[in-house]
Amino acid sequence: LLGTKTQEQHYERLSQFVKRLKDNDIVINLDKCQFGVQELICCGHHFDGNEIQHQPHNAEAIL
Repeated sequence: LLGTKTQEQHYERLSQFVKRLKDNDIVINLDKCQFGVQELICCGHHFDGNEIQHQPHNAEAIL
């Protein structure tokens, strides 16, 4: 997860992140990636620009 306040900052951090992956020969599955989204549900949590909320019904599947 890359959290930033501006779109410009997001692209800068994303560029740095991709460079680190490449420098370390790490490959990611782009089909499983989301870029530039305002909110995201991942691992039983809902992330948005203001807070992180626990999603108990999703967490049960992980356990």
